[in-house]
Amino acid sequence: MTDVSPEADQVDDGPPTLTFHYLKSPRFRTVHVDGALGGPSPSLPFITMTMYSERHAVPREMTHTLNDDGSVGEVAATEGRSGIVRELEMCAVFDPRTAKQLARWLDNQADAVIQQYNASVENTENTEDDDGAEESE
Repeated sequence: MTDVSPEADQVDDGPPTLTFHYLKSPRFRTVHVDGALGGPSPSLPFITMTMYSERHAVPREMTHTLNDDGSVGEVAATEGRSGIVRELEMCAVFDPRTAKQLARWLDNQADAVIQQYNASVENTENTEDDDGAEESE
């Protein structure tokens, strides 16, 4: 993803090194991603990927009945969207090389998480089997 010049950091008698410093942008935030859409950018050679999260639509307005004691009662009417909302969170723009590197990285991370998940499920199943086993003499 990054091309470096031969003048990278040098450690005595060792291979060349390069130090990366990670700084959070003032707009940095964590977003949940349920999916993405995009494709080749009109300004080739870039790829755009807009990531979204999904949720049920939230009513714009709700009208409730009032109980005899003045407390809020049942919902009498709602106004707004129905269905599922795909909230567009961010758009990322990649060159093809970076997109392929990111795809490989995501694939490796997915494999690692699946492997960890499967191991934890096996451990849970083994623990449940051990807890339910009766000792026999």
